[in-house]
Amino acid sequence: MVLWFLKNKVGKNGFAINVKEKYKALETIQVEQFKKNNSSVHSPVMNTPLTTRFLVLRKTAYSETSLIVAGLSPDHGQLHFLVRGGRRIGKKQSPVADLFRILDITFRPRHSGLLTWSSAELDDDFTAIAANYPAFDTACKIAKFALTNCPENDPQPRFFHAVATALARLCEPRKSSENCELRKIQTDVAVAYLAENGLLPDTRTVDSLDQANRILRDAECAGM
Repeated sequence: MVLWFLKNKVGKNGFAINVKEKYKALETIQVEQFKKNNSSVHSPVMNTPLTTRFLVLRKTAYSETSLIVAGLSPDHGQLHFLVRGGRRIGKKQSPVADLFRILDITFRPRHSGLLTWSSAELDDDFTAIAANYPAFDTACKIAKFALTNCPENDPQPRFFHAVATALARLCEPRKSSENCELRKIQTDVAVAYLAENGLLPDTRTVDSLDQANRILRDAECAGM
């Protein structure tokens, strides 16, 4: 059953095929669709500021100076922010919100609409991936997978850590240039997602290690 899921729900080339529908292209976004969200991070009851780590997985120009960014938080799942002034570049100012960066952010929940943060500081930076096309392409597939399958208000700390680890591995020149290593990085991310969401077999059995190894080998053979 697990192998069927890995081979059929995670496509050979797309990697980020949702069980319901294919995710739209990374560069397109409609602001209106986020205004209908009713998750708890938008609840009026939660008026106190929240602090979390935020991994930027997509950014879209909103105006001449602003951005809309989407990404993953280990505490709140998928989040979307309007970053005013996020496109400004100057001698004393550079954009903090960039693809494949982890930020420490503070934001106040809203009743509806896009969120805004009151502070954002760089915690980790994987933007060096962009210098290597195979690595960048793999990172984009992982980002698409995360944004497709992780809803808002659904904490996924283990998956968040797996994605961050994958991005760090993609920054390593040797690993980012080998096709088999790139496939393994994608597979590790997918397996972490399945494990955290209870979609893998019970790992408390005696042969759990052998079972996990078989799943990884078969997933790699499926061309994920």
